[in-house]
Amino acid sequence: MPAPLFIGFALILMAPFAATAEELHYFRADGRMATLRAVPEGRLYVVHAPGFGPISIGRRLLVRTRRDALPMETLAELSLAVVRPLGSLPRAWLLEAPDPRAAVAACRELFIRGEAEWAVPDFRMPVSLHFRPDDPLYPTQWHLSGDAAAAIAVEAAWDLSRGEPSVVVAVVDTGVDAAHPDLDPARLSHPRNVLSRSDDPSPSPLSIDSHGTACMGLIAAGAGNAEGGSGVCPGCGWMPVRVFEDGGYMNHAALVEGIVWAADHGASVISNSWGIGQELIDQGVDVAPVKDAVRHAVTSGRGGKGCVVLFAAGNGDGNLNAQPIGPDELPAMEETVAVGGCDESGTVARYSDFGPCLSVVAPTWSGNAGTPKITTLDTLGDRGANKAGAHYRTETGQGDVPSGEDEPDAAGNYTRHFTGTSAATPVAAGVAALVLSVNPALTWREVKDILQATADKVPDPSLYGPDGHDDHYGYGRVNAQRAVAIARFGRSMPAGSPCLIPENCAGDCLDKPLRGTGPACFTPCALPADCPEREVCEAGHCYPEVTLTGGCGCAPSSRSDGVLVSLVGVLVAMRRRGMLRP
Repeated sequence: MPAPLFIGFALILMAPFAATAEELHYFRADGRMATLRAVPEGRLYVVHAPGFGPISIGRRLLVRTRRDALPMETLAELSLAVVRPLGSLPRAWLLEAPDPRAAVAACRELFIRGEAEWAVPDFRMPVSLHFRPDDPLYPTQWHLSGDAAAAIAVEAAWDLSRGEPSVVVAVVDTGVDAAHPDLDPARLSHPRNVLSRSDDPSPSPLSIDSHGTACMGLIAAGAGNAEGGSGVCPGCGWMPVRVFEDGGYMNHAALVEGIVWAADHGASVISNSWGIGQELIDQGVDVAPVKDAVRHAVTSGRGGKGCVVLFAAGNGDGNLNAQPIGPDELPAMEETVAVGGCDESGTVARYSDFGPCLSVVAPTWSGNAGTPKITTLDTLGDRGANKAGAHYRTETGQGDVPSGEDEPDAAGNYTRHFTGTSAATPVAAGVAALVLSVNPALTWREVKDILQATADKVPDPSLYGPDGHDDHYGYGRVNAQRAVAIARFGRSMPAGSPCLIPENCAGDCLDKPLRGTGPACFTPCALPADCPEREVCEAGHCYPEVTLTGGCGCAPSSRSDGVLVSLVGVLVAMRRRGMLRP
């Protein structure tokens, strides 16, 4: 039945568009012609693509030439100016035409003449930039996939980096199930079991012993691998260091050796979801050896730049009542990042310990029944918290007992019941690793400062003092996007610098400037005098002056009569080439 198909096709081709729409044509790299039905809107031509939003075409085009040298005669004939090479990509250039129609026409002409492998308008498209894993449990990880009230803005941070394998995060804990399918063995670095002095960091089978695996999952679980959920830094290296005996017991020697091992074997970040309470210290437990191990890490780690060492703030008195962080505890050290917990609304967890030494908070369980906990990895199979789809917890003298709650998978590989500042700390550690992934030159102190300076003032900015700190929230909840943006682009940078967030710029960060490409920093202005020399004030921001020429060897001129003559020359040339209608 070819006739109906042909009729339907003809109807599509002949359907009228808006009176102001124009058809613009250029050739794809494979030789197929592309037709753009565009509407002039200000200085742009805009294609309104159903379901995708507007696609804008400006004066610029991207070209990869067939020869090493640019065809300058052709460029002059087409009134094209060279803007810059496209980085180090061979024979690739960014060019600029007098207007959007001329840009598209130049793309077509360069391809027809055989001058270009490809010549494409510099489209500005409303594509989704945020990487969002398709892993089956990712939607349940509200601390990553939730809305702005709950999550740490990690998807926006992943636009810049999902982590580098050279940035290794050590989890000093109960051990890690290194065979877990959601932990990439290619990123495994220097595993250690301090207790057995071996490279097997496998945990014991009790629920409490899955603690380290759960922590590592929140940091380094793979993303986009159709397995489980995701870690905050899914591309980072991971180093499991087992220091705990069966059932969660620990000793100083193991703690010291574990931290030192991590620092001496390439760890960039050391995450510690454990602590030694002030009550034990007051009973005579001296933590000086462990503190010296921490100082070793921040002075000798990373070639002298220092490891970023994070400690959980603590989980209160055992009855979900928060307590002050003791002055002698490890989180109170200046050399550490002390991490408290907040819930899905940004409210501090009821058990999260507090004090002036608290650096930041990160997502975890609120402490209230019926509220969401954290989904992460569990020890494989019946070992750990998830046994055949049922949740178990370790009770003193009883071993593992069922809690009466379900788990997300019957295989026993994941849990949705990870809680406490133990869960918050690896989330913050993952953000620290993302920061170092985009700027490995930072010192440990600079990373700590970035985490604190970029934190969100949840749940209410009025809670924080003049210095931006609150004893229960620290400097706020970690924000991965802001932290990574500051690490990558800097703070208060001058006009012309790339940016992602306002704090990157001394002026304003414009995503869509009138001229040029964004996001970039621009100087705000109200009057022409507000702008530097050779810049003009347009729409509230300073832009470089635009000098027009006649395109026939005329010297540039900033005088009004020169501009007029130049503009006339451009218009005449365009008219002769059929680019302007009578």
